[in-house]
Amino acid sequence: STIVYRCSEENVKIGDTMNDPTKYTTTPSTLGKNYYLKHILDKDNKITESYVCVIFNSKEYCLTNGEYGNSENEADYTGNMLILKNLRDSKIEGISCNFDTVYSTCDVGSVRLYANADGYVAAADGGFMCTVSEDDSSNCGSW
Repeated sequence: STIVYRCSEENVKIGDTMNDPTKYTTTPSTLGKNYYLKHILDKDNKITESYVCVIFNSKEYCLTNGEYGNSENEADYTGNMLILKNLRDSKIEGISCNFDTVYSTCDVGSVRLYANADGYVAAADGGFMCTVSEDDSSNCGSW
């Protein structure tokens, strides 16, 4: 498989073929943002997984559509909720997280990482956002 990263407004879905994966980067730092979309491609360049990812303290945290993983007990978090809990517990200075049964976020500076119970995940900074939606589509753009 191949991993590519992008911040483009092009809308793609799982199962779509990236006809020219070389137009995307394999090094997210070249995108000039600390959040982006990450796609896993199979041998035929079809997208098999999509994530919205952020870099905080030189570590990548990625959310994908699907299991929200909320529960009454934080020890039972799975999926996106577990990633957000791990992010909160990583002791990054200035981080603030809010956990809810339908919508949870973590903020570090101007960047916010979102996870919704319906599977929608996003990362945003100012007026720009990258999303992976419950219908498996992903894109970046102004909001």
